[in-house]
Amino acid sequence: TQAYIVGHRPFESEEASFPPAQYHPPDDFDQDYRIRGFKNAATYIKRTSNPEDVKGMEEYIKLQPGDLGPYLAKKKVEWPWLEGSQAG
Repeated sequence: TQAYIVGHRPFESEEASFPPAQYHPPDDFDQDYRIRGFKNAATYIKRTSNPEDVKGMEEYIKLQPGDLGPYLAKKKVEWPWLEGSQAG
């Protein structure tokens, strides 16, 4: 897969470099919500059956490398793009 440089943005702190908690919705095999997050650089998964526990969170998704640039461009349109990058 061809790689593209989307841009470079420094984080304010190490904690800020981790994404916010996200959730997997229930499915045919697992009736619980699974919340994925980070605490002190360690990954955790919390299970819950209460939809209120995931209110306001984004659903966890997996992207193919070529889909990352357009996905980020939709989320943060004010980010500066490097000349020659493919912003989608």
